[in-house]
Amino acid sequence: MSGIYAFTGSIPCRDIIIDGINRLCSKGKELCGTAVNTEEKISLFKIHGSPETLLEMAESINNEGCTGLAECANACRAKPSAITSVPCASEKLAVAVNGNVENFDELRRRLKVSFPVATDEDLLLALLSFAEGNGFLQKLKYTAELLTGAPSVVFITSEENAVYCRAGEYPLAVGIYENGCAVTSEMSALENGAKRYFILEKGESARITKERCAVYDEKLKRIKKPLLPVHEIKSFENDFGINEEIFCLPLAVKDTLSKLIKDNRLLLGSFAPSRRGG
Repeated sequence: MSGIYAFTGSIPCRDIIIDGINRLCSKGKELCGTAVNTEEKISLFKIHGSPETLLEMAESINNEGCTGLAECANACRAKPSAITSVPCASEKLAVAVNGNVENFDELRRRLKVSFPVATDEDLLLALLSFAEGNGFLQKLKYTAELLTGAPSVVFITSEENAVYCRAGEYPLAVGIYENGCAVTSEMSALENGAKRYFILEKGESARITKERCAVYDEKLKRIKKPLLPVHEIKSFENDFGINEEIFCLPLAVKDTLSKLIKDNRLLLGSFAPSRRGG
């Protein structure tokens, strides 16, 4: 599981994305990094370390761009190092992934690229770089259709100040700020100043700029999503007695728990235990 936070707006994004990724529940994460769109190229900074370490090294990170993303993760395919850390980037694209690509080995064998493909982020970067389609949303749709498994994907491009994303098995939350918009893998990151938010469900994608968020269904037909005030996240906690630990869980897990918890009690009446022979 990865923690992802991306932002695009009218002000430098370095401190915003570092604060956002640091708010995610990512204790024990081994890998962390940022990518920022600066002067029409991607400036990448990644480490073998936690978001807290990234925060300590903030002065080393480029603070000129207004669009960027940050990711923290555990090493799952390669030995953790600064090279295999996350996110993955070229001069034109930077990619973060939450979830697993089940046909990773098959797709890697089919690729002909000059850089090593050691992580899911490496793989998605290569696929998006050579994907068919007019525009990044089409390329994202084409790439998603190649994957077995449904990871959530967030990426930025040096060509424009925008964040592109597609939700997989794990939903994504999009927050509206005074100076821009953000997308994150966990709701807790929205507590750093978002005023309103909406949720991207499986198969939905979005192109997010500082002015607006354009949302699309699985076939890239424009759809509308209801905007909710961020303070309703806290009322959701109070209504269902969800404590801070549950609040920081990934969205998909919290959605399930919210249906089982009422007045700080676990509701099991509607669940019948399975019977096994033996």
